[in-house]
Amino acid sequence: MAASEYGLKFSNGQVLSVYQTASQAVNTNPACTFQGVAGSGTTTYDFSPATTTTLVDIVVTSALTAGGIEFYNVTRGRRSERGENHLEAYLTSNTTRKPPAITLQAGNTYRLIQTVAGNA
Repeated sequence: MAASEYGLKFSNGQVLSVYQTASQAVNTNPACTFQGVAGSGTTTYDFSPATTTTLVDIVVTSALTAGGIEFYNVTRGRRSERGENHLEAYLTSNTTRKPPAITLQAGNTYRLIQTVAGNA
């Protein structure tokens, strides 16, 4: 079973570390943190950016071969329909990776929703 950690880099300099469990199911929430590297012991699912910011990079290791996420705005209680369904395309070896420009607002709390099942 291959669990994976990957990073979401934002324009304000923050990096959200995300831990996707092996075979992470659709409509579940991967653990994540702005404080260090997420892992099997990470128990946080909600996060708030320090300032209004835009996603500028996704960095994935070779252990992740499937998965997708959507940003859920907890503060507003609604799905954003914005995310990335092909996380495996953002391998560190892919020097032309360019994620969608997703903006998160300061003062809002967000959660990731798994939209494509993780690899086994």
